[in-house]
Amino acid sequence: DAADLLPDRLAVEPCRGRYCYDASDVLAVLTSAGPRTRCVIRIEIGGVGYDPNVYGAAGEEGPGQLHPRGKLPAFLATGGDPWNPYDVIPWIQGQIEAGQGFAWAGIRDGWC
Repeated sequence: DAADLLPDRLAVEPCRGRYCYDASDVLAVLTSAGPRTRCVIRIEIGGVGYDPNVYGAAGEEGPGQLHPRGKLPAFLATGGDPWNPYDVIPWIQGQIEAGQGFAWAGIRDGWC
């Protein structure tokens, strides 16, 4: 499973963003997310206990692991906080529904 590889590339940091979020916030948002979005988040941060305060090895940020040269600039343009699961997870769902899910390995590689 691809999620087994993730702990090696993620660094969990103290709280980030405007507020302090934890796994309970991520899990709360996922209750209303679609199956592909839940799968993406599981692959991105499930390996670190759904902690949203993570940086990826290539500079990806937060629960959606938004990449600085990928979807992060588009997300920031919305005024959202990339560390806030209540902002980023619904935005990812919208991206997936709009056919932009290829930005996440889970969808691009056929796991989700």
